[in-house]
Amino acid sequence: MPTVRRARADTSRIEPRGRRKFDQVDFTCRQYAPGVPENNSPEDGDGDAVSLDELHPVGGSWGGLLFDNPTIGLPTRFYWSFEVEFAEVVRDYGTVSPNVVVDWVTDGPGSWRKMQGFEFERHDWNGFEASVYFFSHYRYDSAQLSVLGQQGSRLLVATRLAGDIDGLGLPEVSASCWLDLSQVVVSVSTVDDLERAARALSAAAVDIAELTGEAFGSGFRFSPPPTDLG
Repeated sequence: MPTVRRARADTSRIEPRGRRKFDQVDFTCRQYAPGVPENNSPEDGDGDAVSLDELHPVGGSWGGLLFDNPTIGLPTRFYWSFEVEFAEVVRDYGTVSPNVVVDWVTDGPGSWRKMQGFEFERHDWNGFEASVYFFSHYRYDSAQLSVLGQQGSRLLVATRLAGDIDGLGLPEVSASCWLDLSQVVVSVSTVDDLERAARALSAAAVDIAELTGEAFGSGFRFSPPPTDLG
């Protein structure tokens, strides 16, 4: 059995809630030094609102979660999550690092090594969560996501959110960037040791080959080697 190391879990986001191709994809994440954005005055004239030309992808992460919640009748199921991070945006009252998150994604490949070509599209909050963070979380009611390339544990992901539910002021937000695999987490009520966590993932047809397991708060996680650069 692998050596068990204790780590602190971040469970703050464990709360679930027509096809169009991407017209254009920027295949390189540009690097921007933090500072005053080039344009912080969107068309509506609100200088505090965010504009599309302030959102410059600089990286991000992706990972998986095997999860259940018997209290609300949620059965054990595996989900993928993708996060694109943007360069810092400055306002008079503070600085924020915006991001786009597409979460609780189902029906994806079971192997982290075979993600290229995966496409996801959902509308009307149909079993997923999509949001933009800009000092607060702003939900969107539809999302498209495509994995355009893979190098080891890194994915080239393009995503588009539409349907601004909470009033961010951007009808659509698109981003493309290389994302690094963070971890595959097991948070299942009946799993209480690392060996059972690995078996639960296997039963869910999830491949964790080459990932290292450890205890993670009340659950378990499987992570790529720290030296894996893809």
